[in-house]
Order: sequence, then structure tokens, then C-alpha cells
Amino acid sequence: MAYEHLLALRAELLRQQLTGFVVPHTDEYQNEYLPSCAERLAWLTGFTGSAGTGIVLRDEAAMFVDGRYTLQVADQVDEKSFSLHNSGETSPPEWVSLRATPTDRIGYDPWLHTPQDLERFRTATERVGAHLVPCLSNPIDAVWHDRPQQPSGVIKPHLLEFSGQSSQAKREIFGRRFSEDRIDAAIITAPDSIAWLLNIRGSDVPHTPLPLCRAILYATGRVALFVDPKKITQGLQAHL
Repeated sequence: MAYEHLLALRAELLRQQLTGFVVPHTDEYQNEYLPSCAERLAWLTGFTGSAGTGIVLRDEAAMFVDGRYTLQVADQVDEKSFSLHNSGETSPPEWVSLRATPTDRIGYDPWLHTPQDLERFRTATERVGAHLVPCLSNPIDAVWHDRPQQPSGVIKPHLLEFSGQSSQAKREIFGRRFSEDRIDAAIITAPDSIAWLLNIRGSDVPHTPLPLCRAILYATGRVALFVDPKKITQGLQAHL
């Protein structure tokens, strides 16, 4: 199955005029544990660990994991399709610098990489004259025909008896600090930080009670929550 998925991805890369693609194990929130719709690396390779990176080029593909997963990756990933690497010995960018050519256009999904991560890949591709290309849409999504839907579980209040401090009290503390530092607002992109700040919990991510969302916290203590409206209930609105 992984080989068929690899062939499908390569066909899509050709359609998008790319010769390669980087597949990290993460989502647009940089979570370690992912909703099923974001398990692109597992779909492509069969690897189900919580950390790893796949790289697909025209004629070869590689899978990178840290020392925790060397046994698991050997058991789950077909070595006829992917060469297996310990990222502590050879990092994905290092491998790219050794394998890429000046004619390569290696794509990446901008939602799935940190600036630091991209800088390492950019340095690696520039070293050999290859091009690192941002994709408007993830090529895997175009060929993952039975991809699960985005999670839409409702968000629930986390009661004061468990949180120990109200959301209002937390926001007031940050508001005072913002005023002292002359900060008008802060953008919060980490779902776990938002869950703590607003005393809310969700069911979007396995093993972790996170609601997938983003927020802006203002110095006044007001919060703008950016989330799928289907997850909001009247009870949650009253809580917030």
C-alpha cells in the first residue's frame, strides 16, 4: 500500500512541476499528536510514531526518525520504497544536500514547518543549487482519497475546581504585564496554551484534550477565539 501511495504522490508532484516533497510528522498547529486527517506521514509510509520526517525525490525516498523509533520504523516502513535513517546521525536537510541536484524543485507545505526548520532546508537546497518551493496546497491531500474529515468535537469548559484559577484571573495577569510592556495584544497559536488560558478542553487530538484553535489576547483581557463554529455551544459561550 505504501508503494502505491508513493507512486500516487510522485504523479501529483509531476503534475505540480515538483521533483520532491518534504513530509514532516506535524500539523498546522505544530502538534506532536495529530488528528487522523493530519497523519500524512503515516499514510505515505506506514510509520505511526509521534516524530519523523519523510522526503520523496524522483528516484528515491527516505524516512528519518530519532533513536526512539529505529526499531518501529524498520518494522513498519518498506525498505524497498524508503531508505531508513537515524536523524541523529543524518538529518533530513543533510540528506537533501547529498541527494538533490541543481534541477530539483523540492516542495513543502508552509503550514507544517517552523521558520527554523525551513531555514535548514533552504540552506541545504541552496548548497547544491536546488530550489525549495512552497506549495499552495499539500500534494498528499490531492491523492489521499479516503482522508478523514477535520475533527469537529465540541469544546467543553474546564471547571474551576480542576483548573484552580479562573480564565478571567489569568487574562488579568497577562493584561497587566502587557500594559507594563506596552503591548496591545498577543497572537496565541499553540492550542495547549489556549486551552490553559481559557479553561477549555476539546477532543480533536488523540491522547491530548486539545481544541484546535488560535486566539488573540488583548491587554484589556478580552480574547478573540478563532475556531470552527460547530465546536461552540451555548454553555461554552456562557463560560467564555
